Amino acid sequence: MALKIDDATPDSSVGGSELIPVSDASAPKSVTIDNIKDYVIDAIEASTVLASVDGNDFLLVNENGDTLKEVDIDKVAQHAIDTMWGKGAEASPDAADIILLKDGGTTEKTVTAAVLAEYVRATVQAAILDVSDLTVHSTIIAADKFLVTSGTTGKYCTFTVLKDAVLAALLAYVTALDAVTVADDTDVFYVSQGGVQKKCTRAILKVGFGTTIAPSSTTENSIPQWNSASKTLKDGLTLQTTVRATASALDTALPTEQAVREMEATLIFDQTDIGAALADADTILVDDGAVGTTQRKSAISRLWTYVQTKIQALSAKTVPLAADILTIQDTADSNTLKELTIAQLKSYLDSVSLTDDHYRLQWVAGARGKPGVNADILNATESTRMVTDPYFEILGTSAVSADITYNPEGGIIMETVGADGDQDILCPHLDANQSAWTQITWGTDQNVRWECRIRTGANITNCIIWAGLKKTMTEVTITDTDQAFFRYEDDNNDGEWEAVSSIGGSDDEHDTGVVVAINTEYHLVIDIQNDRTALFYINDVLVETSAALTDATDLIPYIGVMADGAAAAKALIVRSQSIRRNFA
Repeated sequence: MALKIDDATPDSSVGGSELIPVSDASAPKSVTIDNIKDYVIDAIEASTVLASVDGNDFLLVNENGDTLKEVDIDKVAQHAIDTMWGKGAEASPDAADIILLKDGGTTEKTVTAAVLAEYVRATVQAAILDVSDLTVHSTIIAADKFLVTSGTTGKYCTFTVLKDAVLAALLAYVTALDAVTVADDTDVFYVSQGGVQKKCTRAILKVGFGTTIAPSSTTENSIPQWNSASKTLKDGLTLQTTVRATASALDTALPTEQAVREMEATLIFDQTDIGAALADADTILVDDGAVGTTQRKSAISRLWTYVQTKIQALSAKTVPLAADILTIQDTADSNTLKELTIAQLKSYLDSVSLTDDHYRLQWVAGARGKPGVNADILNATESTRMVTDPYFEILGTSAVSADITYNPEGGIIMETVGADGDQDILCPHLDANQSAWTQITWGTDQNVRWECRIRTGANITNCIIWAGLKKTMTEVTITDTDQAFFRYEDDNNDGEWEAVSSIGGSDDEHDTGVVVAINTEYHLVIDIQNDRTALFYINDVLVETSAALTDATDLIPYIGVMADGAAAAKALIVRSQSIRRNFA
């Protein structure tokens, strides 16, 4: 009978007793599933044992419990290694922990951490602490290192640390010893003899020091001295309780502390008078720092330097009174220093001001009318011409006569029209024969001194103010090749006055350090000296000394105010100005 396997019903539950047809030597037979299983197992167990395993070998594994597969032995080994190293890390190993090792390189065993630690310790100890074969170190230096055990931890320390610790311990030990109250010749001292440490007795030290013998005679209040010939003490210097005068002083006496203190009180008083006028090279005694511990000498010349410094540091008095006192040198009385009041000085100056060797002009703003444009002084209308200042006129961008008004508190007010760039410039009439301020020359070679009094307005932002001696009326520094004037610009030089001097086209804009403030009075002075250097003063304080100005150069006084950077009227009050020069 033929059986078609495709027509058989699949067996979903194999128990092992199921039959499978087989041919046994051409004879039809049947075997169970269990028979096949036993046969396969017996065949595997009967396989030849491998003498050695290598990476080409394979193993049979049951994949997921239902499939028998072949796998490379290298993969199995790697899986075992990954599984071992994938275990959690031991954060706190202890002596009982177990570690794998191969004993003798052939037998796998385990070892505890305690056994391994002891092996490492013994091995390190044998290798490191056996110093018999090391090179001898003949010279120890501070940085040399020594092995130490700190508690239970191995560490090192330098020779310096070790030495300091030994010395500190020795000091503590010696300090704690009982004090010797009575010295004896048998007392022992440690010494270093030629670099070798030894001991010696007090008796030996006495021999080395020599025997000290008291003086043959002792005088009260005498200090024994050493006799180098006999190697003994002898009667010495007398102890004095007072420091005697020069005629009575001896080299064989010493003063007590009290005697020295008493001498200090009369040290200068007891000296002979110098008998001559003091000179710069003479020396005085000073107490440096006024603490009584540091005495220093000083030349008399330093005293004058100190006095000058103190005088120069005095605060300036801006409003002198008639009763204020000055110090002068009276040439008619052997140059004796005397007092002079401001009133006396004024009286003298009033008496000589018109008779000295200077030509002078004084202008009080508004005293002879208001400065206006030049056409006003030439105007045929008397009411216009007669109230116009005959000495000064107004020029500048957009300048008109209406810009000038009287200041009720004294002087005139110059106020620009209001546009950015508008100017009011006060200058002497430039017409021929109109004003002595222009008809007289103000040369750099004639000791010209010019000054003015002005007051700033309430708004000096976006503003330029200038005043002084120039060739032209412009506020621009680089225009005139020769000039000496003051200049202020709010966004330049931190809003401080500049003292400008130009010499043959070389300009110097010196920062005076004086800040320009609103509603503030300024007394400006430019005084040209014999050497043509110009001294610049602000409120009676010297703020700049220029280099020598170009020789024989005529300049004109100008005062101006200008709006710069924004449209707004800018005002400046002018009180007065004056000028002088040598006669020639």
